[in-house]
Amino acid sequence: MSSEIVDGFILNPQIDYSPSYKISPFTNNFIQNIKESSEDKKDVFTNYIAQRFKKNFLLTSNGKNALRIALKSLNVRSDSTVTILTTSGNTYVSKCVTDVIEEFCQWNRALTTDSSVILVIHEFGFPYKNLLDLKKYNLPIIEDCCYAFNSQNAEKSVYHVGDYLLFSFPKYFPVQIGGLLLSKSNIDHAYADGIELQNYVSNNVSRFINEIDDIAKKRRSNWKYLESLFGSIGLYPRFRIFDDITNAVFIFNIPPCVNLNRLKVLANNNGIESSIFYGENVFFIPCHQNLSETDLHYFFTIISNLISKVSK
Repeated sequence: MSSEIVDGFILNPQIDYSPSYKISPFTNNFIQNIKESSEDKKDVFTNYIAQRFKKNFLLTSNGKNALRIALKSLNVRSDSTVTILTTSGNTYVSKCVTDVIEEFCQWNRALTTDSSVILVIHEFGFPYKNLLDLKKYNLPIIEDCCYAFNSQNAEKSVYHVGDYLLFSFPKYFPVQIGGLLLSKSNIDHAYADGIELQNYVSNNVSRFINEIDDIAKKRRSNWKYLESLFGSIGLYPRFRIFDDITNAVFIFNIPPCVNLNRLKVLANNNGIESSIFYGENVFFIPCHQNLSETDLHYFFTIISNLISKVSK
């Protein structure tokens, strides 16, 4: 497609001149060269985690490795089955999750007599509603909170039901690396990724500890702004947002007539990291705390114009 000027923005620029908007809040402005181990910063971080969650914890390189260590700790075998439950009940689950599980055992999407472990995914920061009900199965529960660092459901059970909790810091903070595993029981530190990485993660994440609530407010504000923009053309959010929820993206319904795969390619070509919520006519785009109103208006202008071009 050739370049156009639409509402003051360039649609379909040459690839070398495209902007770059990621789902993660990390940008070049947050590049750090922290080499030394700062005990003060480490204490800020570890004290926050200890006081907030009151569980044993281990820093990891990412959320995937946190899941890997949880499965090792549960001693799953090749004939074990991890049952994956999600907020939406959609059939889609990221390969980031299923690939790790398949290193150890099999998985399914519904509780059966074969279920050995329950993995609950709080999708895009929107919590699973009925966590407490899962305790009746008397199975180990892993809560995937990678997108839900600061979200809560109506029954106030997020972070309290899982035997293990998984987090991914780049999904909430503007950092490049870092995950967290929390457990009600002791975690074997033989699985740790190394003290250098743990120091780097704690030093970097500690810089944003005092911004956690502000991050949540900004993300919800950005969601509401995008909701008003896309709502003006009849495109509405897939989930409802409340004050206890911190969204990771803006996720919204798309008419069935739109070629979603084509929309994804073109949106990414215009510098907007985006994807399809596979299994539904639903699309998602960035909605983090480091986006301005101009950025959000750019998303709306580009996406709305692309939709008109890729409708069947």
